[in-house]
Amino acid sequence: MTIELPCALAGCPAGKRVIIGLTIYYFIIFFVLACWFTYMWAIIQDAISQGVAAHLAETASIKAAATQTATQAAQGQAEQPETLDLMKNVVGTVGTDHPLIAKVVTIGKKPVIVIPDSLAVPAVMASGAFGGLIHAIRSTYFHVIDGDFGQADAIKMFLRPFSGSILALLFYMVLRAGLGDATNSADAGAGIIFYVAVGGIVGMFTDQTVSKLKKIAEAILTKPEAEQEKQAEGGQS
Repeated sequence: MTIELPCALAGCPAGKRVIIGLTIYYFIIFFVLACWFTYMWAIIQDAISQGVAAHLAETASIKAAATQTATQAAQGQAEQPETLDLMKNVVGTVGTDHPLIAKVVTIGKKPVIVIPDSLAVPAVMASGAFGGLIHAIRSTYFHVIDGDFGQADAIKMFLRPFSGSILALLFYMVLRAGLGDATNSADAGAGIIFYVAVGGIVGMFTDQTVSKLKKIAEAILTKPEAEQEKQAEGGQS
């Protein structure tokens, strides 16, 4: 039984109204994402500042409770450059007990500012949506230039920012779980910049991302029986 799809879903060319409406949609999505990303980045910076301030306050209280001697004072002056260097290390692994405040921890005798997942996830999703938006704008442009932009393509481009955002979140969790090739260990210094950059790449290249996730799934789960039979037949032949 053959199911006939309506013209809007069967590849009919998109009219000028569809193209203009899609262009306006791109501008709106860009403005929303820009505000969202800027807001989240400001919150992340504020969380880092609060985490560093809490660390400095804790360090100061420990020093104040210790016996004030000339040797300890000299040691305190020697430790000051390390604290200043800590201010530069704003990238680190994600995950902390407090959902909205970064935390300073020592990993391998080196202080690292830890950014919680609750702050990293919205930034990664915004980056993925940005990547999807870039892909949609470029695809729309080239399809319109080539004269083969259909209404089905318009629906696909409309959903690109959302699919990019969701895939960025999924790929972020895969990296956090250590299932991807890219490292996310604390020693490697994978921080918020790394995950935001990966989120944008994932949003731009959704097809490659799905292929990568498929390989990861096949490494963890069992392959479908149909694929196993095809591989077996190919090996025999």
